Order: sequence, then C-alpha cells, then structure tokens
Amino acid sequence: NIRMFMLCNPNNPTGSVYSKEHLEKLAKVLEDFPGVIVLSDEIYEKITFDIPHVAFASLPNMYSRTLTINGFSKAFAMTGFRVGYLAADRSIVSACTKIQSQFTSGPSSLTQYAAAVALVETQPEYFEKNTATLREKRDFVLATLKSIPGVKCNVPEGAFYVFPDVNGAFGKKTPQGVTIKDSRDLCVFLLQYHHIALVPGEAFVSNAGFLRISYSSSMEQLREAMARFARGFSELV
Repeated sequence: NIRMFMLCNPNNPTGSVYSKEHLEKLAKVLEDFPGVIVLSDEIYEKITFDIPHVAFASLPNMYSRTLTINGFSKAFAMTGFRVGYLAADRSIVSACTKIQSQFTSGPSSLTQYAAAVALVETQPEYFEKNTATLREKRDFVLATLKSIPGVKCNVPEGAFYVFPDVNGAFGKKTPQGVTIKDSRDLCVFLLQYHHIALVPGEAFVSNAGFLRISYSSSMEQLREAMARFARGFSELV
C-alpha cells in the first residue's frame, strides 16, 4: 500500500548525507516496488563537506519515478525570495501544474528572474567558499558540544545543522526548580533564561532526546550562543 518514499538528502535536521553506495542500495530495494514514487528533497545539495551529493534521479531506473524538490533559500541564500521548484518526468510535472494552478499563486516575475540569474551566473567558487565557512562553524559548534558533559553529537556531513543527543539533561532541575523532562523543556529553559532559540527534537521525531542547532549565523553570534548553551547546561543539577 506504500505509494511514496520521501527522502531528504542532505538531511534536515541531522545534517547527514547519504553516500552514492547507500543510495544505490536504496534504489535497488525500490526496484522491487515499481509503484512507489520517490520524493527527494535536495535543497541542501550544494552544502556538503566530505561526502558529495548525489541526485537520486541520476541513479539507474530512478529518473522516471523521482520528484526532486529544490529551491534557492539555502545554497544561494535567497530565503526571502521564496522560490522553489519541482523537477521530474514531464508527465508528473504536467499533472502537478494542473493541481497547483487551482490553489496557489506562483512566485513573482522578479523573484523568478533573480533565481534564473543565480542559476546561470553564480560561480563554483561561491559555493566552495560558503562550504568552507560552514565547515569552520560546524567544527566550532561540535567542539563546544563535545566539551559539555551529558551531550553527544554525530558529525553532520551537510546542511548547516547539528542534532545533538541531550538525554543527559533529562531528569535534572533548573535553578528555578523545574525538572527537564524532554527536549522541549530544555529548549524553553534555554530560551527563557539564556536567550537562545533552538528547535526541540519532538518537532522532527516523537519522543526524541535531541534538539536542533543551526550554525548559519555569524561566528561572533555562534561563540556567544554556544557560551550561553554551555552555561545553561552547567546550571542543571
């Protein structure tokens, strides 16, 4: 009864990147389920570190059944333009166009022109410099998290998030006497008393002992934010 398989690569919130070998194995499994469409969110494709991005539609026998979702908010830093797109087999795009035309307006001509210029004129050096900067920020955040007792974190290979395991904080109390029961409680405490905004893991996975940190801010802001994060953790007893 499965009709669609949804893939986010590079991944939000974990920053994981699936290797070509991993994706090929997944595609092989999907060959046994010819009726399943693949919805592949690849908006972070330009932000990878040591594992190169592979478009799922480029794999053998996957092109005609893959809907690739992408946009300009991440790699091109054009968040305010609100331009995204779907790339798929012509028959699928034609059907999607008929549906979309009935319930939503399209992006303005100005934002479409800006997106076209971004696609054509952005040089590879821009992405290389941006990735190098994000790698530096990622490594800084990881080093800080590693120094905090009770926090564990895998090394993300793409996007600009870390998704640390904060189970070590659960059951402890804040200076205000509130017991931290889950990542939402922890995020509320850090927001209310240390003024840093994080996303609780429950927004992505039920009963998650994780939270999401974005490191797309400036290094100056990250240093201050991670100092507050560590200070907040040190107050839990």
